[in-house]
Amino acid sequence: MNQAASTYFGAELAACVGQPVTAFVHPDDHEKVQQWLSEWSMNQQRYLSDEIRVVHRHGALFHMLWKVTFHQDDTGRLQSITVVTCDITEMK
Repeated sequence: MNQAASTYFGAELAACVGQPVTAFVHPDDHEKVQQWLSEWSMNQQRYLSDEIRVVHRHGALFHMLWKVTFHQDDTGRLQSITVVTCDITEMK
């Protein structure tokens, strides 16, 4: 996690670490995030990309393009997830 994430989430980095991603995602997009995890689990899909809304702790809404990479070990077990986002709010 980097400093830009705390700008969008409205929390210090230390408070963000260890939180589920759904803690920062608009409630209407929770199902989409869960679907990503299901797709990875069922198909071992390595890359996903979609628009997900992020909610700042003070209520501001950001439209973000998320590019997700699932990293797994030689046995196929999930090791980590990398997420790169781009703020596309002004395009909305």
